[in-house]
Amino acid sequence: MCKTDWSNVNPKTQAADGDRWLCIPEAIKDDIFEMAHGDGHLGFHRAWQKMRGFVIHKGAKKLRVYIDQCDECKKNAVHRHKPYGSLQPILAPPIPFHTLTIDFVTGLPRTNKGFDAVAIYTCKSTKRIEGRLGIPVVWISDRDKRFVQGFWKGIFTALRTELLYKAAYNPQADGQSERSNQTGEIWLRHWQNIHQEADWDEGLAPMQASLNASVNVSTGDPPHKLMFGVDLRMPWNLLRQAFVGSPQASRQDADECAKYAAMVMKKQYDSRHKPIFFQKSDFVYLRLAQGTEPGYVWPSRNITRKLTQRHIKCRVIERVGRLAYRLQMPPELAGAHPVVSLQHLERAPQEGDLSSAEPPSTFDPRFPEDTDRAGVDAVLDMRHRGRGRGRRKQYLVRWSGVGNEHLEWLDEDNLVGAEEKVLEYLQDFLHHTQESTN
Repeated sequence: MCKTDWSNVNPKTQAADGDRWLCIPEAIKDDIFEMAHGDGHLGFHRAWQKMRGFVIHKGAKKLRVYIDQCDECKKNAVHRHKPYGSLQPILAPPIPFHTLTIDFVTGLPRTNKGFDAVAIYTCKSTKRIEGRLGIPVVWISDRDKRFVQGFWKGIFTALRTELLYKAAYNPQADGQSERSNQTGEIWLRHWQNIHQEADWDEGLAPMQASLNASVNVSTGDPPHKLMFGVDLRMPWNLLRQAFVGSPQASRQDADECAKYAAMVMKKQYDSRHKPIFFQKSDFVYLRLAQGTEPGYVWPSRNITRKLTQRHIKCRVIERVGRLAYRLQMPPELAGAHPVVSLQHLERAPQEGDLSSAEPPSTFDPRFPEDTDRAGVDAVLDMRHRGRGRGRRKQYLVRWSGVGNEHLEWLDEDNLVGAEEKVLEYLQDFLHHTQESTN
């Protein structure tokens, strides 16, 4: 037990019954932390209140580090920071149908012709929705099994078409196809409400004509005009005379507008996200899907998805592109695709992380009762603190077994047992002082 100096105690942060506190040695501090934090994993402030009456050297700092590296907290915690990542716009050359994006709208009611899904092809340059105008140079899609398997990969290789895939459960990687999907769904929803007796697939042709004749915000012109140099003959164009201009000039203007729109979009996107990078062999936490949201599902049949753990630990194999990583999946997710967007990842404590390491204990025969006494490797510097009678001498100490990230200033009275290291420093300091004066 140790006597309390109430003049240095803030009763709002820690108090004790009576005038005595229980001093906890370093060897069992983790057991005390587990006892205070392990009941529900409720965070620092609640755990700190449970430790009222205990004294641990730098206890608040060590408790924060302990909670920050708690594996159970990482698996089940709800993270409230900004999403990770930065936008990487795919800029296509101003050549019609050089780069195509494709995405599927699924879950539609089956029509009389047997259709229940729509494939939307969008040109990156003109924003035209069309799928029958030649073979593209670049093809952007998600990781649908139709495009990942060897048959289709072989066809695209023979046609010299480059395939670009989006990461798993990361629709933000290609905003154009997702935007085309949303616009198409909205158009079909309005059309279906007017033509309730017709099947939705009968509205695909007028939807394509309407979208291709409408001005695109990023290019400033309708896709049909960028393709052919003239506006499509639509009712709103009959009131003004359409004239044939230069398609090449319109495409150059549209390319500049698209690049400017991409820069504005990247600036807005990055302002709401923060970058993060992982190294090979790093441990990360993979976010699991909750409720009905899409994503990686925890394979548990006895627990509802609402109450399953939120993260699972994986190891980084390599970086794929700028925004995805290939992971070594745990046995519970053996069949999942290993390439994951960094938006689904959280940093995990690494093996050998010394952020919370303490100097290794050494035995000093002069103090056999101190089983957790740390050894001083060297004294590096000296300073004075305070004024008048409160003036005291401090030494900068490097502990044995740890690096310079754990240097610590200690008062001279607290260096009992390290007198030889202090004497070595003073002798070396005196020697350098004499050399400088000579």
